[in-house]
Amino acid sequence: MFPLSALQSDFTIAGMTIPAIGDHLSRACHIISDRARELSSSWSLRTPIMQRVLVAGNVGIIENFAPPGRPAELRLNHPLFGNREFWYGPPGAPFLRPAAEEKVDEAAWEYAKYIDNVLRDHGWK
Repeated sequence: MFPLSALQSDFTIAGMTIPAIGDHLSRACHIISDRARELSSSWSLRTPIMQRVLVAGNVGIIENFAPPGRPAELRLNHPLFGNREFWYGPPGAPFLRPAAEEKVDEAAWEYAKYIDNVLRDHGWK
């Protein structure tokens, strides 16, 4: 697993300090990212290792920058060594969308822990 990353700080709403969300959001993104790595490892060596999770504010991004990642995920054709007269089909299979669809409930539960913690800190039971 890649290290967790969060680029944010606590904020205040109506006099209540709300803690940074990065840790829980990052863990939720990593749940999906880890499954995407498993799915892509069946057809690529580079795709699973060239994936990272970034969290900034309340946005989590799962990014894959391996060359076969985009054509596989979006099902794009590509030319053979730049020869535009012969096009290959996409490599592998989609991996980010199926991972997100499969792990959305588990990731949502992880993210919900943040909300539970904030409410508990402010007196809710």
